[in-house]
Amino acid sequence: MAKPKVFATHSLFDAARSILQESCEVEYWAKPERPPREEVLRRLKDKEGLICLLTEKINEEPRIHQVCLMRRRLILRGPC
Repeated sequence: MAKPKVFATHSLFDAARSILQESCEVEYWAKPERPPREEVLRRLKDKEGLICLLTEKINEEPRIHQVCLMRRRLILRGPC
């Protein structure tokens, strides 16, 4: 079974990356500044989940799943 594809708008700590790598195929934004909204939406076209800051506005499009890291476990929630 293929791992769900996820886009992360920021780099994460090694521990978080390790947890995600076990369950997801993650693409990370590599630049220090926030990705523009249009870029986030473009990269989400083939993704099933998104890891972002609460301050980043994604709104209603597209329908994706929230990805949460809690106590060293990966939790995929329903559509945002």
